[in-house]
Amino acid sequence: MKVIWKVLIWIGSFTWGTFGFAAPNANSWLVKDLMVSGPPLLTQEQILEDVAVYEQILQDAYARYPILQQQGVNWEAVFSNLRASLTASNRPWVTNQFLHKLIEALHFTNDPSLHAEVSVYKRLYTAAVPPFSQSFTRITLARHQNRYRVLPEVENRQIANFWFVRCDGSHYRFFPTIPERQGEQRVRLGMFTFPPPTHLDCQFEHELGQTVPHQLPLQKATVSESTPRNQNPVYTWISGHIPYLRWHREGKPQEDQTRDFYQLVRQLKRHQAFILDVRDNTSGSFGFIEKFFHPLTRTSWQNGVLREKQSVITLEGVLNRLQALRQQVNLPPAERAALGQEKQRLEAMLSYVRRQHPPLRWVETKFSFAGDPEASNWSRRMIVVANRRCGDGCQFLAALAKQTPNSFLVGENTGAFPRNIKQPLYQLPHSRIRISVSHILHLNERKQPVPASGYEPDFWLDDPTSLDAVYRLARSNFP
Repeated sequence: MKVIWKVLIWIGSFTWGTFGFAAPNANSWLVKDLMVSGPPLLTQEQILEDVAVYEQILQDAYARYPILQQQGVNWEAVFSNLRASLTASNRPWVTNQFLHKLIEALHFTNDPSLHAEVSVYKRLYTAAVPPFSQSFTRITLARHQNRYRVLPEVENRQIANFWFVRCDGSHYRFFPTIPERQGEQRVRLGMFTFPPPTHLDCQFEHELGQTVPHQLPLQKATVSESTPRNQNPVYTWISGHIPYLRWHREGKPQEDQTRDFYQLVRQLKRHQAFILDVRDNTSGSFGFIEKFFHPLTRTSWQNGVLREKQSVITLEGVLNRLQALRQQVNLPPAERAALGQEKQRLEAMLSYVRRQHPPLRWVETKFSFAGDPEASNWSRRMIVVANRRCGDGCQFLAALAKQTPNSFLVGENTGAFPRNIKQPLYQLPHSRIRISVSHILHLNERKQPVPASGYEPDFWLDDPTSLDAVYRLARSNFP
């Protein structure tokens, strides 16, 4: 994997005093003791001051803040509603309850990188924005003349062949599923949200043109069991007209299975279509799978971009994170030394950024794949099966499936990326709540932000235990 660094300077500014507190001095965001416990109760004054700091942290450090604003999020209203809910009863707040209120206010972001924790009386309380998950009704719809007709199945005899009209609310959606015949478009009706409701109230039209209501139960998609990483082989291979390769985990160079894994390319070269299953692969790296793909094609791809916000506030937040990591008990000496070196590097970078006007820049890491000049151009059909337990190599393959012609991503959304343990960390002044945010944006090859829920598949699998539909897609002439 070829990695290209590019530094972009973006003109911006920070404004302080909006909420009635003074501009911080040079070290205001550096926390001396992140492990200090919070008080059991908070006054109304303390709550409002902490909320003001919380809002400022998101505005200046959270990478998705401007993206969500462009998409119509009214941040001022978000925090105005939060303050109103916290002051409605005019009573002190229990600190851990205040923690959950802060995170609940951000549930709409669908971004698990937003999380918080606090220690009170030696007990740790945590909260995080939960990821959205899909839930399906039991009906499948087929598109016909710009409308959707209910396909006859055992579960929906009452509305079989009826036309779909609408459902109450605006959060229902259609999930594309793998069709059974050429030219057909099939979808599952459901929701992608948190928390999912128990049912949808929808309306359908029968053959005489009359609209009838029908309540449809919702069920969460089946989740496959995750095997502990150290109990998995590096891969599973099933040969045949359509080869199936499941890549379970990163392989060590000395493992026989690692060497065997790279030899599989010889067999894949004989086939024009194959299935690559990377569900639950959280450890596989870019470099490991890039080495595997290199002999398959001479084609080069720009795979994606990580855009990192570097400012005084974000760098001080990362330094806070390094301090917290170094305070961990039983940390191996080698790791403690590495963190110390990283701390020195960041302090030098912070000193540089402080001297800039304005003190903000975006740094981009571009990931590009360069094929083997001796190989042919890419012309294969690749079906990548993924789920939200998706690591670096899995994300690379998901992005390839989304951008290469005649290839497809199936399964479910790939989840938040990057999974960065060195997220900026801050501490609210009164509650001592530690706030984590992500200062990195994941962009696709067209420089568009990838949603916090990750890449969405071309086709969703409502039953991940069966691969029959995946094989059907690999064999089809679907454009």
